[in-house]
Amino acid sequence: SANWLKPQKLHQDKKPFEKFWPFWLSWKHIKNYWSYFIFLSVFFMINTVLFVEAAIRYRESISIARGAGACLNFSPVVVLILMYRHIATLIRSTRLSFLFPLDKFIKLHKIVGYTIIVLSLVHFLAHLANFSELYF
Repeated sequence: SANWLKPQKLHQDKKPFEKFWPFWLSWKHIKNYWSYFIFLSVFFMINTVLFVEAAIRYRESISIARGAGACLNFSPVVVLILMYRHIATLIRSTRLSFLFPLDKFIKLHKIVGYTIIVLSLVHFLAHLANFSELYF
């Protein structure tokens, strides 16, 4: 048959490892959204440091509750800053605007919100475990 009658392939065939690799972890995606990945990395590193620092100071179950509580002191501030339009406008007007993922603030706000939900559950469950250690 005539090749010109066949529909052209719009996408190139993926390499075998690319079939199972998520797009958001591809080098092309990371290169395009590097500030987004750096923001998330710094956010989760700060939360990890706060958690570990608070957890070291206390015993088992209370240390987990205190660690999650320390993260809960930090994360709501970030969630509010991300949705404060004045800050986004102020950052956009500076020369350092390329460092911040300004177009991804709503998505980051949601990610930080989900993080707060998980930390709240961890905090609650750790206090529940601590309560059972004290009274049972």
